[in-house]
Amino acid sequence: MKAAFGLIAMAVLATKSAMADDNCETVCRGTCNTWQDPHVIDFSGDSFKIESSVTDVTLYEVDNFAVWAPQTHRSVDGTDFQLFYSLSFGGENITADALCSAPGDSTTRVKLFDENKPGSDYLEAYIWCMQADSYPQLGLFLAVQLTKVDSQSNGETFAQIEAGLGAIGECIAKNDEPEDDDSRRLGASRSLRGLKSAGTFSPAGPAWIEADCYTVCSSEEPCQGTGDPHIETFFGDKYNVQPSGPENFTVYEINGTTTYDHDHDVNAFDVWVETKNSGRTYVVHFGDEILDASSCTKSGQSFAASHTFANGDNLYLQAECTYASNHKSEYGLFFNWYVHKFDVSYGETSFKTLEEDEGSDGLCISKPIA
Repeated sequence: MKAAFGLIAMAVLATKSAMADDNCETVCRGTCNTWQDPHVIDFSGDSFKIESSVTDVTLYEVDNFAVWAPQTHRSVDGTDFQLFYSLSFGGENITADALCSAPGDSTTRVKLFDENKPGSDYLEAYIWCMQADSYPQLGLFLAVQLTKVDSQSNGETFAQIEAGLGAIGECIAKNDEPEDDDSRRLGASRSLRGLKSAGTFSPAGPAWIEADCYTVCSSEEPCQGTGDPHIETFFGDKYNVQPSGPENFTVYEINGTTTYDHDHDVNAFDVWVETKNSGRTYVVHFGDEILDASSCTKSGQSFAASHTFANGDNLYLQAECTYASNHKSEYGLFFNWYVHKFDVSYGETSFKTLEEDEGSDGLCISKPIA
């Protein structure tokens, strides 16, 4: 089990956003995939293979934030392979050497362009490890799925919003390409190969709804657990848990019941915490990822992660390191945690109705029955 939290340090969800009662809005999204040597399916669905002697390839760049990868050229049996063994996500370097112990190992990075609206304007990178079956000597390299989500204001399409933002990179569709277009400047001259079905590629990342633009509803406030712990649900209800000794508590779960050992339906997802020292949270489990308070080096340090459900719903977590102000030496650093959920809806409805329909449960939904 890989714990990706340590490298995903972002201060998100710390500021609660002032939102309308049902807080439903229209957002648009595009998904871009790159894999093997490297093939690309861009945001528009066009398939092609990057062919370039220049090594640096920019996949996506907007507002001075770039996702790019240096290609490594390797030749095996007379075949030239151009592979990604590292990826820069806004300056953070993710390498195959550090990430990949086996094919399928993965991690996620998220960039929020508006920290007060984390479900509306963000870029998510799902990065996983691949191996060419016929050429094991190439070792493990990286494949990437980028998902960009934009808030819609005047009925624009995803492509129109991205054009207005000035986004560039191989994930941006370029139907007409003059000799001096951006792709050459980015070091990735494009060669369309007529890949009608992208061969045998099947994205290992989360599945997304087919609609380009859709309605998403979120809670008015993030759910949070602070102190020992004091709980505030998605719906603003407040109560205290405060166990007398170590206990496990389900923060949020869907499609199953938390067993605290992940032995449940493969379609289930849960967030749960381990508490000790008068109820303070020291371990957070986000799906199969684990964040232990031993990762904390100072108060205020923040770790974040996200999960995308098959229907396009998103779940975000922030865990913030903190001290008990009057008991630093007694309790040490522990976590305050914040969870925000975004639900896709094709009809006029509310976040509460959507959560009821999904059958979600946990501390974030309702006060536990004594």
